[in-house]
Amino acid sequence: MASNYSFSTLNAQMTKDQYFSEYWEKKPLIVRREERAYYNDLLSVKKLEHAITAQALPRDMCFIANASRQVDASEYTYPDGIVDPSRLFQQFADGGTIVFNQLHTVLPDLAELCRSLEREISCRFQTNIYLSPNKAQGFPAHYDSHDVFVLQFHGVKHWVIYNTPIELPFKGQPFRRDETPKGEVTMEFDLRPGDMLYLPRGMMHDAQTREGETAHITLGALTTSWTELLLEVVAKVALTDVDFRRALPPGFAQTTHDRTEARAYLRSLLSRLVE
Repeated sequence: MASNYSFSTLNAQMTKDQYFSEYWEKKPLIVRREERAYYNDLLSVKKLEHAITAQALPRDMCFIANASRQVDASEYTYPDGIVDPSRLFQQFADGGTIVFNQLHTVLPDLAELCRSLEREISCRFQTNIYLSPNKAQGFPAHYDSHDVFVLQFHGVKHWVIYNTPIELPFKGQPFRRDETPKGEVTMEFDLRPGDMLYLPRGMMHDAQTREGETAHITLGALTTSWTELLLEVVAKVALTDVDFRRALPPGFAQTTHDRTEARAYLRSLLSRLVE
């Protein structure tokens, strides 16, 4: 992958306009590449192993995920919450996926990728890295509350895509396992080194290794919604216009209350807000 990071280096098979009109917030996209070393200058398993052994990583930045059982942080960390490399690697050998959270705050190449995409797309980006052993699954089927770009750089991972129970969920609508069935399978495929997958937020999915260890970068796109913009606009206007700060009329909740005047007042506020 070129060191001059841009959206085009991630998705060189179509124009940016085509991607945003056909796929963004709409449907998955798989980009296949025969160049297996495409992401090698971004990250490698050797760099991940070095980060574990050479840096004192806290448990919120490096942890174990295992879909088959709940793994307590005390099983691989010191009493102060710093990761114990030997016990972490033992969890990996026992089938646990090592998750590196926000690794772009430590590795300059990942930071450069995030900052470049932020300038180009106008939303904040973050990274999560997943290193999985043979025949392992880190998380059960779930959806994310942000769009993701998966960059496969080591090994082969099998992905299954299901339905979308909540279309484009807010950050405050996280996945809840007991409340959200995964639905019918809609896609099933393997990602190989050099491949990229885009998934809109809200789409149920899971992934697992079948032969050998695997590793990928997940780029999370933390977008700003129109609702968030409208809330900011209302908050700003309310600081300068006292009519937005007035209380609702006394007795407004009573069933006998005449709301005619209140509705007219609200329409006036909305009109001024638009202006």
